[in-house]
Amino acid sequence: MHGRFGDTRRLFLLLLLALGVFGLCLANANAEKWPSWKGWSPWDPDRSNAAQAQVLSDQIMRGKAILDGVKQAALRGNVTDMNLLGRYFCFLHDYPKAVYWYRLSAMKGNPEGEYELGYFLAVGPDVPHNLARAIVWLRKAKKNAYAASTLAYLHSKGIGFPKSPSTALRDYIAAAKDGSEGSGQAASTLAKMYRDGTGGAPKDAQKAAYWERYGKRVQYREVGEDMKTNAAYCPQVTKFDHG
Repeated sequence: MHGRFGDTRRLFLLLLLALGVFGLCLANANAEKWPSWKGWSPWDPDRSNAAQAQVLSDQIMRGKAILDGVKQAALRGNVTDMNLLGRYFCFLHDYPKAVYWYRLSAMKGNPEGEYELGYFLAVGPDVPHNLARAIVWLRKAKKNAYAASTLAYLHSKGIGFPKSPSTALRDYIAAAKDGSEGSGQAASTLAKMYRDGTGGAPKDAQKAAYWERYGKRVQYREVGEDMKTNAAYCPQVTKFDHG
């Protein structure tokens, strides 16, 4: 579905904020059961409960400072930070807040924001659905294979459109050839459709094999791009010591 991770470092730190709040509550309530793996857990059995809580509290405060900085940048019009907040609140399952930030991003013409807003308005959880507006935003999302795949799904199920397997097939092919993130997933869907002869695609082993190979090439490229992003922001971890 949705979920591109552009700024890996900041998203990781924001997620630590969410996990840190949970960890602080758990630590105070059930300290003796916290895992004590050396180098892995923030919990150190040699420190007092108060010291443990202070460590987690410091981590939470750092996360809050990062979150405040991201919010300020988003409010100044930075669409990357708007999308980052959307992903953060999706992680927290606070979908109305996620939609709020994706809507601001979409209104600035950002393809990721347009897709995410369209997705939530169409089939997203915990938000009012509006298929007419969803389709508008999904069509606006240029160079976004996820948006094209969502439109294909809606056509295949007759949601918001007359049911049209042939249109769905056309949209999936467009998504696979788009070249943006999500193209590999669309190609894998096409491979299954041609292999099984479903969704408006005739049963065709040759085309199924073609799209399967094509999808793997695109997905390997996407993984390589993600690894480059991660390497730029995250130190390489070569060993975990659980002794």
